[in-house]
Amino acid sequence: MDSRLGAMFPYVPKQPGWNKRLRAALPLGKKAIRLPAVDTDFWFDPHWIIDSTPWNAAARVRP
Repeated sequence: MDSRLGAMFPYVPKQPGWNKRLRAALPLGKKAIRLPAVDTDFWFDPHWIIDSTPWNAAARVRP
């Protein structure tokens, strides 16, 4: 970690601790996404918004 940020983060968890905190934060993340979504008109819209990128355009191009 950058030495300038060390004072702000005195303890950085290792992989198991990080995963435990990430799983515990999942309900909060879901709520943070859902609250603005419910507040828009799209929540009650019967149409779905999807990514319309064609599959071939997203595929890796080989020479």
